Amino acid sequence: MTNNRRGRGWAVRTWAGMGAVITLAAGLLTAGRPGEASLASADKEPPPAAASGGLGYVPADAAAFVTARVSELWRRPEVKAFRQKMEKDDPKRIEEMFKGLGLTPDQIDRLTLVKASFQTPQFELALVSASAPVDRKKVLAAAAPAGKEEKTTDGPLFADPDGRAVLFLGDAIFVVGPTDAVREFLRRPTGQDAGRGFDCTELARTSQKHTAAAGVNVRAFAKQFGDDLPPDAEPFSPLLRAKSALLTVDAGEKVEASLHVTFKKELDAIDGEKGLAAVMDLFRGAIDQEVEGFSQSSDPPALLEMLTELERAAKAAAVERRGVGLQVNVSFKIEPKAVEKGGEQAADRVRAAAARATSWANLGRLARALRDYEASYGTLPTQAIYDEHGKPLLSWRVALLPYLSLEADNLYKQFHRDAAGRFDEAWDSDHNKKLLEKMPAVYAFPGDDRALKAHETYYQGFAGPHAVFDKFDNKIGLKLVQISDGTRNTLLLVESAKSVPWTKPEDVPFDEGKLLPRVGGHFKNGFQMALCDGRVRMLPLTIKEETLRALITCDGGEVIDFDLDK
Repeated sequence: MTNNRRGRGWAVRTWAGMGAVITLAAGLLTAGRPGEASLASADKEPPPAAASGGLGYVPADAAAFVTARVSELWRRPEVKAFRQKMEKDDPKRIEEMFKGLGLTPDQIDRLTLVKASFQTPQFELALVSASAPVDRKKVLAAAAPAGKEEKTTDGPLFADPDGRAVLFLGDAIFVVGPTDAVREFLRRPTGQDAGRGFDCTELARTSQKHTAAAGVNVRAFAKQFGDDLPPDAEPFSPLLRAKSALLTVDAGEKVEASLHVTFKKELDAIDGEKGLAAVMDLFRGAIDQEVEGFSQSSDPPALLEMLTELERAAKAAAVERRGVGLQVNVSFKIEPKAVEKGGEQAADRVRAAAARATSWANLGRLARALRDYEASYGTLPTQAIYDEHGKPLLSWRVALLPYLSLEADNLYKQFHRDAAGRFDEAWDSDHNKKLLEKMPAVYAFPGDDRALKAHETYYQGFAGPHAVFDKFDNKIGLKLVQISDGTRNTLLLVESAKSVPWTKPEDVPFDEGKLLPRVGGHFKNGFQMALCDGRVRMLPLTIKEETLRALITCDGGEVIDFDLDK
């Protein structure tokens, strides 16, 4: 297993684990064999930043963070049902989630994930605060077995130049992440000046007393994505003028959730109030749909009771504005017995919802990258990268790499080329086949471990006459302005039913004279697609074939019924 593969495994488990942390815990890293690193003596007096469970170490200019009191959540009776479900489905799952830390969930006081920028999808760093001094040998064996010790002003650093690193900040607190990210952490700035008016360190410290929290540098987000939001996100756009957003969650007799959005100017806060109200309307609508779905299903009544309580709380929540700040509070009670009765079904639904949201985000990101590609080259990529004789070599997913992240761009440069710099080998050549295991996380379908291990993806386009990827016009890609049906009426990408190696030039075949291949099948209510204008939509499994064909073709001139949820 290569270091790069270990890095991707860490990223995937981090995202999956932190989804559970808000209700459970988090997982990181892929364990390797114990190394023979020497250990520096632990600090007797932890630095002041450690007193806040590591939150004081969050860099001032960070883009975002997510934090949770893992051991506290782990012990809660409401979480017991989720844990039992996970242990029943896969006894090793929880062990895998935490094996990269050298700690068990009940030993972790607080886990904080830090995202340095929005240019990459993953949280690069994990700040781990333990409830007691840690066994450093055990942590190193799990997180960075090949790490070599270095002295730093913050504490001993054990770094693998091409892999992971661990920085011990005290007896019971350490940082884990890719070596480059940990070294960058050592150069972290502090204060508002370093954060250009935004101090993520202070935002993180505010989260200290809460069970879980998530903070976002909204200005950094707006700078990265503000000009590329889909049309249906327009009602929320006033929120992009905010400075920061902080969501806190406290679990006592009731679950208390608060969202705080801070602006620099009061006029922006007034406009932002409308945007936040639109977010709450969207949230209420989603809860209403879940309640309706549960009421028509055979799931235990306990689940319907919990959702009905959440529905009541959402309807009672109101946006409050105080000067340059907006706040929304949601309070609801969950009966432990109700959770226990419906725990297995609830756990399934939570995981399905998380997977659906992750896939939605993946499709949106790929759609934005394809539109960025079109803006640079004047056309979308062809379905394949071809050699001079017209033989398909590599997928459009390879061509898209430079538009995903710097890491993906570096991967793009590793595919074999001839002396003139042209790609000259197929996806399964001896050289290129080794790059399969470096599949970017955005191509990985959430929850499908088999496809992940096989380096396969379900994100595909339709390939055939009059589709976005037209097999019969493989020399020139499609221009968005050539889509006579309109970009909002034309399908770009879909969740396919069949996975393919991500570098292989294979997509869903489309022939106007034949039945459509099956798509979706991953979610109960339907399948998701990205349109050429960048929007992502869920389509029902009962969608008529003629409607789906109309969405696939770019120039059919069909009248499409967009009342797709009925």
